Amino acid sequence: QQRWQVIEDMLSLRGFLAYELVQVNPRAAHAFAGDREMDAHFDRMFAHAAPGLFCNVNAPPEGAVSGLGFYANGVPQSASAPPPVDPRPVLRTVRTPALVLKGSCDYLPWQMTMEYRNTLPNARLVYVSGAGHQIYQEQPESYLRTVLAFLQDKPLPIQPYAGQEPPPDYTGVR
Repeated sequence: QQRWQVIEDMLSLRGFLAYELVQVNPRAAHAFAGDREMDAHFDRMFAHAAPGLFCNVNAPPEGAVSGLGFYANGVPQSASAPPPVDPRPVLRTVRTPALVLKGSCDYLPWQMTMEYRNTLPNARLVYVSGAGHQIYQEQPESYLRTVLAFLQDKPLPIQPYAGQEPPPDYTGVR
């Protein structure tokens, strides 16, 4: 039912036309359907897809996320956008400590997480069992303790994960 809600929202005529226009001419898309309309459309699509961001898809945390911005998200990723500059060569020279967080059932591939950790020379990876992509919503206390400890240069409450391969309990995308 959730999948059909997402598809139904995606295939609404105005939403679909705005998305297609963004691919070739973002200004024309914006003139056709403004921020208020498309932001509300994007928020609805996100709300329908949100259960996929959590380990327990039947009981995502309370509180809707809104104000994500249709054009703010769509234009940089569109076919009309210039290709992004690869930040990895510069990031490899950054010596600032970095914290990479990964949930055990995240929808983003494990290899992407390794790319961040391996690119940033002083990065530590904290693997959070029982959390999806939205760790801060699904396990807010653990998330907050970890981030605060990192920012205060204190020992992390969760031991950093050193392996290249996913842990045995990892159920996310490989």
